[in-house]
Amino acid sequence: MHRLLLVILLLLAAAVSEAQNRAEDEYTRYELLAPESSAFRIIYDVTAVTAGARFYFNPIRKGSSASDESVIDLASGEPLKFEQISGAAARRAGLQGADLEGEYIKVTLARPVPPGGEARLRIIKTYKDPKSYFREGDAIVFDRPLGIKRNAVVLPPKFELIGCNVPAQILEEPDGRVGISFMNTYPGQAPLVLRARPIAPPAPSSPAPAAAASSVSPTPPSAAPSATPMNRIRVTERAFQDREIVYFLKDPATHAFSLYHDYTEQREG
Repeated sequence: MHRLLLVILLLLAAAVSEAQNRAEDEYTRYELLAPESSAFRIIYDVTAVTAGARFYFNPIRKGSSASDESVIDLASGEPLKFEQISGAAARRAGLQGADLEGEYIKVTLARPVPPGGEARLRIIKTYKDPKSYFREGDAIVFDRPLGIKRNAVVLPPKFELIGCNVPAQILEEPDGRVGISFMNTYPGQAPLVLRARPIAPPAPSSPAPAAAASSVSPTPPSAAPSATPMNRIRVTERAFQDREIVYFLKDPATHAFSLYHDYTEQREG
C-alpha cells in the first residue's frame, strides 16, 4: 500500500512539473562532430505555452556533459538570458517536479507567456557522451533513445549512412553532409541506432575513347528536356515542418466545419 502511494505521488509530481513547463512543436537536430570527440551539437526548437511562465527549463540528460550553450528568442532573433542550475535551484525557481539529482538550463523568457499565447525558443548546446556516440571499427555509431517526436541527425562530413533502425527520410545538406530525419511514432522514446562509415574515395577513371565523328548523331530539335537528376531535386525535411490544422466538425446536417491553421512564418523580413 505504501509503495502504491509513493508511485502515485511520483506520478503527480511529474504531472505538476509538466504542467509548469508545458511545451509544443518540439524539434531536435543532432549534428555529429568529429568521431574521436564523442560530441554532438544539439539544436532544440521548442514553444513554451504555460500561461504566465517567466522561465523555461530544459533538462540536461544524465550521463552527458553540456557546453557551448546559447538560447535565441525565435520571435525576434535576439539572444536570451540563461543559466545552468541544479534540480534544487529549479524547484526554488518554480519547477516543483524538478529532479533533485538533475541539471537544467533555466531560460529567462523575453516576456511572460500570455494566456493563449506562446514563446518560441531555440536552445543550442554541445553534448559529450561516449556511451551514445562512439566508433565501432571503421564505422561510427549513434545509439541514443529520443523522446522528442520530431528529430534529425546529421552525419559528420564525408560519412555515409549504412544502418538505421527507424523509418527515416535521408537528405543531403547544402554542405554535402547526410541528414537523417524522422518522426517518432513510438509511445515513448524511439530507440534510435544509426551506423555510418567514411565515404570511400572514388576510383580513378580512365578517359573514354574518342568517338568517330561519323558516329555522333545530332540531337533532334524536338527532343524532350532531360529529367532532373534525383540528387538535384530539393526535398523539404518533413520532421521540421510544424504546420498544424485542426478541424471541428459541426452538425452533420449542416455539412459544415470550422478550422484553425497554425504555422510559423520563417522568411526573414
